[in-house]
Amino acid sequence: MTHASRKLPATFAALLLAATLPACSMLPKQAPAATYQLPLQQPAQTRSGVHGPRADGPILVIHSPASNRVLDSDRVIIAQPDGRLAAWQGLRWADTAPVLLRDRLAEAFIQDGRLTVHVDSAAPAAELDLLGALRAFQVEQRGTAPVVAIRLDAQLAERDRAGAGVSRRFEVVHAAASKRETDVIAAFGAASDALAAQVVDWVLEQPTASATGSDARARHADLPSPAAAESSHSTR
Repeated sequence: MTHASRKLPATFAALLLAATLPACSMLPKQAPAATYQLPLQQPAQTRSGVHGPRADGPILVIHSPASNRVLDSDRVIIAQPDGRLAAWQGLRWADTAPVLLRDRLAEAFIQDGRLTVHVDSAAPAAELDLLGALRAFQVEQRGTAPVVAIRLDAQLAERDRAGAGVSRRFEVVHAAASKRETDVIAAFGAASDALAAQVVDWVLEQPTASATGSDARARHADLPSPAAAESSHSTR
């Protein structure tokens, strides 16, 4: 084999590589995903002017609801009629669905003004915890137009009474104006506002939420400490 013939494989490989480079550069680049915040449909002044803030109102801690792995992401989820879940290509939320809904609930309570609100905080002085499980935060096809469905199993728990509390399921379905992504995102905002308003009304209907913070703290102070209870028991 001559020196020239030994160079042929290397030369051929170089030519092949050079020929493929332009083809690679012509492949379409994936467009960056559009990132959306959850639209706020209801102006802040709509509810905030109805009730004056109560500085002595109970302190409520709003926790991010639990969810499955699909919902606990920044993808816009589409629920297919056959039960399959898919992600809307090219669309993302600014945060995960549980965090988006938690923040919308907090915003609704702040606008209402009757409770002091903390988010995902230990807040040792708090009297109430709003917990929940997010069951749906998705686009569904019902009839000819897409709708947004949000389902939340909410629980209002009292910190000074172990095991005490109430629970309720909330479900809102809001039709999108069209299949365009902007209309679907707007429907998510409207559905979230409607659900948050229902949760606020439900919480404030509870006796524990209507009591003043000083009343709640007084009830808590009246409860005997474990040490005092044990001492009282031993003297009998």
